[in-house]
Amino acid sequence: MLGLPPLASPHSFIWQFHHLEPDTFQVDIGDPVSVGDVLGDVAVWTASHNGAVYHHTHMNVVRPFPGWTSIPEPYVAGWQYFNPWFFMQRGNYSNAEKPVTDGIVYYLPDGSDTAFAASSDPTTPVLSGKVDMVIRVESEYTPTNSLPGHPYINGVYEIGYTVRRAGSNDYIVPPLALIRMDKLPNEWSYTLPDLEPDDIDFLLRYVYRQRFTYDATSYTSVFDYQTRRLYYTVTNALRGEPDTLGAWNTAELLPDGTPRFPNGEYVVSIYAVDWYGGRFDVETTVVVNN
Repeated sequence: MLGLPPLASPHSFIWQFHHLEPDTFQVDIGDPVSVGDVLGDVAVWTASHNGAVYHHTHMNVVRPFPGWTSIPEPYVAGWQYFNPWFFMQRGNYSNAEKPVTDGIVYYLPDGSDTAFAASSDPTTPVLSGKVDMVIRVESEYTPTNSLPGHPYINGVYEIGYTVRRAGSNDYIVPPLALIRMDKLPNEWSYTLPDLEPDDIDFLLRYVYRQRFTYDATSYTSVFDYQTRRLYYTVTNALRGEPDTLGAWNTAELLPDGTPRFPNGEYVVSIYAVDWYGGRFDVETTVVVNN
């Protein structure tokens, strides 16, 4: 992909297609295409999901870094990745499946990989200081065929949380989104660090909890052809963007020095929304004791 002509505009959108057979290409990289044009044949895919083989292509809709004058390889620092749904017509398809969760919220000291409590405990979790909250969520899609084990499980479009005093409807923490999947967070943002080319996986750790333990049991996010299981650290939000420095600071003080969260019971609501508007809310009660 190197050595191509300069970009027509530093803000153009570029579509990248993966898993096509090179010998079948009908166009060159950078060629304009129209609706209905054949790009090439989908490559034969050998991996299976629950006994079914899924030949497929991956599609990225990206925007190049403004300072670039030619198109580099995919997945180098500087590409911005956008949600392809914004660029596609839905047709008559609709999704009847809402995001799914086991409803368990895990509470971890900020920055730790070991939970000290869970909403499934027989007693109400007691929180102090800075706390991370982790929940398992997947977005399921209505099957479009009868193949077994269809892999139509993805991440959610939006996920976040709110906090209010028990017995009150007034939010102390208004709906705070961890992320909306309009695009992946990226190094164009001033609140995220500059990234090396292979740091996309590290960046996603702002959103997904790779692994943690609770009560001697290990929990991991897995997204492969056999298992798809995603845990989100919903409190990793800072200044409106995903950030590992984010947490629910239960000991936060107001400008006058009084606690923002006086000791007592609080209701935490975690919500998740898919692209089609399917939504769930999980409410749990916790006790703040600082």
